[in-house]
Amino acid sequence: MIKIILPNNEFWKSGFYNNTALMLSLENFKGRPIIDRTGKLDLGFPYHVVTPLPKMRLMEKSWTELMDQRAIEISELDVPFKVAYSGGIDSTSMMCSFLKTGTKFHATICPSAIDENPIFWEKFKDHPDITWIHYNKHIRPNIFLDPQQKVVDGALCESIVGRGVPVFGETDFDHVLEPWETWLDPESIKYQYLLPVIEECPWVIKTTFDLKAWLNMVLTHQYFEMRQYRSNPPIMKYGHIISFWNTEEFHLWGMNNPDKKIKDTHESYKWVLKDYILDYVGKGIQDYCQTKVNHPSMKHLKNEDFIKQHAQVALSENFIKGKI
Repeated sequence: MIKIILPNNEFWKSGFYNNTALMLSLENFKGRPIIDRTGKLDLGFPYHVVTPLPKMRLMEKSWTELMDQRAIEISELDVPFKVAYSGGIDSTSMMCSFLKTGTKFHATICPSAIDENPIFWEKFKDHPDITWIHYNKHIRPNIFLDPQQKVVDGALCESIVGRGVPVFGETDFDHVLEPWETWLDPESIKYQYLLPVIEECPWVIKTTFDLKAWLNMVLTHQYFEMRQYRSNPPIMKYGHIISFWNTEEFHLWGMNNPDKKIKDTHESYKWVLKDYILDYVGKGIQDYCQTKVNHPSMKHLKNEDFIKQHAQVALSENFIKGKI
């Protein structure tokens, strides 16, 4: 039986995680519950991996090919869907991929999404292929409730292109390109504990970004995969959300292309997505693609109850099996 984990003050005293895993969650992953997709770490309790990490193999498809292919795959599913649009880099690139297919689809949008990417909104607000669903950002969960219409979500893009880069308003970018030892002491207990996972990394780890990209692909992917779901009782059944980037080929692209995730500036993070957007949208979007940095798209939902719900479904095997 997979334990349900609640990361509140009592949870940290509960003894589910062993001490080292607990330190990692609190000190290195912002308190997010970690699940090891390689299966090499003893976390202190039995856990279920929802999406296993694929075995490393050569994958030569380009980012553009994968984006185009994925949009076609989803469009050809025999289910209606809506794209969760935030105005950010990830969801804007998703929108471009669906627009390229010529398929008619719904997309959700709130005022902050328009503010974040006004050029895209002005250019596509009247596009005949898009039916926009307007909502107030602070009641976002309500847009997911229709059981007849699945949600295409972009939350897992950073599992593929790397997670751990400062978001808009943060100024500590320089550490990202510093030697990885500045973030994780190689003499520490945490490093020794993580070594079996680190040794599985398919690219050479030189910088903090290199190490964070791998550890987040392995350890926090499941948290981000499951965080949109609720429990007690669940609002949505597992499978209601279609995660755009949660495919084997996108994972393999991430494993094969560590040099295509960031260059040497904050603004260069996700440059392959920005190039994809620029190629489709063209004139007017250049400044967005050159200067845009990550915004925390779910910051408004990070209250204690919401985090508790995330953790419950992130670690509950019964939820995956449809029992709760």
